Amino acid sequence: MEGIRGFPFGASGKTHMKRRRTDGTGPLRKLRVVLMASLACGWGCSGEVVATEGGHLHRMGLYYLDQGENERSLEYLDRALDTGRGHALLHFDRCVALSNLDRRDEAAKDRALYHYKTKAQPEAAVFVDSIRLQTGARPEEALELLGGLLEEHPDEVRFRFQRAHVLTALGRKEQAVQEMQRCLEIAPEDLLLLVGLGGLLEQLGRHQEALGYLDQADGIEPGEWRITANRAVTLGSLGREEEALAANRKAMELRPDNAEGAYQLGGALAKLGHFGEALEAYDRAIAANPRHHRAHCDRGLALVALGRSLEALDAFQQATQIKPDFVEPYFERSKLHLKRGEPSSAMIGLQMVLERDPENIEALYMKGQLMHHLGNVKGAFFALQKAVELAPENYAIQALYAEVLPLMDDPKAKRDPDHKH
Repeated sequence: MEGIRGFPFGASGKTHMKRRRTDGTGPLRKLRVVLMASLACGWGCSGEVVATEGGHLHRMGLYYLDQGENERSLEYLDRALDTGRGHALLHFDRCVALSNLDRRDEAAKDRALYHYKTKAQPEAAVFVDSIRLQTGARPEEALELLGGLLEEHPDEVRFRFQRAHVLTALGRKEQAVQEMQRCLEIAPEDLLLLVGLGGLLEQLGRHQEALGYLDQADGIEPGEWRITANRAVTLGSLGREEEALAANRKAMELRPDNAEGAYQLGGALAKLGHFGEALEAYDRAIAANPRHHRAHCDRGLALVALGRSLEALDAFQQATQIKPDFVEPYFERSKLHLKRGEPSSAMIGLQMVLERDPENIEALYMKGQLMHHLGNVKGAFFALQKAVELAPENYAIQALYAEVLPLMDDPKAKRDPDHKH
């Protein structure tokens, strides 16, 4: 899943900050880099103080800052400051929230306090360097810096959390899980950690474990949107469709204009056969984000299920116009053209699929079927031969290949295998 599921650590990576400079050198550009560090690591406090009231309030402020809920974030950050908590990154996070709210004079004061306090925290500069290395496509060097920091500060959650983030970017997700679990030993009730680990385990197919962490998060902050939406995804992965639908409906109540939430609701409704309602949900997703290519494609599938084939073809076409390398709508158009008795149009769609994904087994099999039906024996043979190589244990492909193979000895089988119908 895109969007919600795409937040592996419960952090979108967006700053939601209004840029005043376009040359990349202004003060907000510098703040943005450090904000990415702050969000990626959690909250900028050591394991020694995570249980304090100020530390908890700071973490909650970061959680909502990450979602762009600046007013709510600032409430928590201000309360953290009132407890006497004066960590440099707390002032930085307040600066970001205030900047997003156009309260620039107040933001400037926190920015100055942030810079002043980082002088006493040299490890912070190294940490920010690791963030810059990662965002600059140098993750191995970032890991090396973080490793050095963790040798000196093994219980510093912000360093360990960022290490997990870099490991995930490198595809080393099992190691990232271990780092996240270590973080939770230090800060067991942190929402960014719980939601992030739930998302990471969901990516790894460990759905029941993912749900456990998301349930913990829901117990801490009941009814929060991101937690509710992520629970809906995981419940769907577990086949608990009715519960997933209920969670998706709840998420939409919390954020009625959220495109990704509407899209997920559409998927949950479609799984249960409620295609009319699913179509309405996809329409809401597209209204919120007209370039949501998956919503256009799945809208087409709902229209197919409702028997509205011409509208479905238009929906698939819109999806490919938005994202030309998106294979699924080409394939669905081909299937629909076949269903409508339009083999030439179906073949065009299959060729588009195979140009973008030459090893798409289903498309190769379908091309073999279609060419066999049209009498193009060589075309069918070559498509099926490749499909057999890719999926040697697929009985349906083997059976059709065995049917076509003897026909290759027929002198009539002389047509160009790449001939397009």
